[in-house]
Amino acid sequence: MFSRITGSKHRRTILSLCSLSLILMLTLLFAAPDAFSASATLSWDAPTTNTDGSPLADLAGYKLYYGTSSGSYSQTINVGTTSSYTVTGLLGGTYYFAVTAYDAEGNESAYSNEVSRAFTTQYTLTVSKAGTGTGTVTGSGISCGTDCSEAYDSGTVVTLTATASSGSQFSGWSGGGCSGTGQCVTSMTASKTVTATFTSECGPFSDVTCDNWANSYINAIYTAGITVGCGEGKYCASDTTTRGQIAVAIVRALYGEDFTYTQSPYFSDVPSSHPFFKYIQKVKDAGITTVTEVYSVDAPVTRDQMAAFIIRAKYGESFTYTQTPYFSDVPATNAYFKYVQKLRDAGITTVTGTYSVDAPVTRDQMAAFLARAFLGMQ
Repeated sequence: MFSRITGSKHRRTILSLCSLSLILMLTLLFAAPDAFSASATLSWDAPTTNTDGSPLADLAGYKLYYGTSSGSYSQTINVGTTSSYTVTGLLGGTYYFAVTAYDAEGNESAYSNEVSRAFTTQYTLTVSKAGTGTGTVTGSGISCGTDCSEAYDSGTVVTLTATASSGSQFSGWSGGGCSGTGQCVTSMTASKTVTATFTSECGPFSDVTCDNWANSYINAIYTAGITVGCGEGKYCASDTTTRGQIAVAIVRALYGEDFTYTQSPYFSDVPSSHPFFKYIQKVKDAGITTVTEVYSVDAPVTRDQMAAFIIRAKYGESFTYTQTPYFSDVPATNAYFKYVQKLRDAGITTVTGTYSVDAPVTRDQMAAFLARAFLGMQ
């Protein structure tokens, strides 16, 4: 209700606001990236008479009041002439609402009846997966897999279980207050991210399966520090090996990462700023490559070149080898004959019939060559 002052005699009339009715429709709206807020839709009946019974002719609008203390409202919204309004951005706690009406002269009624509603803050739990293996994480509302996030009421205790896929093992939790390899139990007092790490039982690379023919060779050269893969936890087994990559691998196999090398570049396409510079300098220093001027660092290394690289690295240029050709495509007149023969003599290649001398070497084949040549594998 309110008093309205009109005319020169300040005639007092009273406006009556009908009882406020509350229609609550709880929805979830993002108030922040991960914390949820609620909204409340309120409606009320428009007043038609003043408290003295006279018709109400100059209703100008309504004001909506709300706050977290009954009868003490910290927020005010002038909603105009509408008789329904949605308040958004309400976080956890109990909110109290009331409405007043005002006339064209700005006179305002008393508060309507008060209504209230309690809202619960929600927080998001996000599950991420890391590591070279695979697996799933499950919990109330979580099946990751595919569904890796869920909103929970504040204070909800969520229990997550990690299950490794075949060929992988669960390595542990991180984030959200979780650690170890048991279940992750976390209380939703804030938005959280929990990470489950799975490790491949087949080796360090996520793209090398247990049944890959070169798995043991790839794992061996990784363990020996000869390769670090192709990035992002992968080995890229079917990719072609470049001349730069084979230089890196052979030098690591022979010398590790700590070795001396000529500082002045040998090759115009391998300046000192090149990431493979020190390795390519070393293969030239050691006589493992005999090319001059241009190394062709990004070109594929062929199977005949691979034979020459490995045999020079192990035996230099002076060694004995079987004189009768092993392979129909590598006759005694072939420039790489002695290297390919020695490769077969030493068991570094196991193919028979045709060596495919001009074919590029894939990274899985490279692993087999290196593991047999430098790590004693069969």
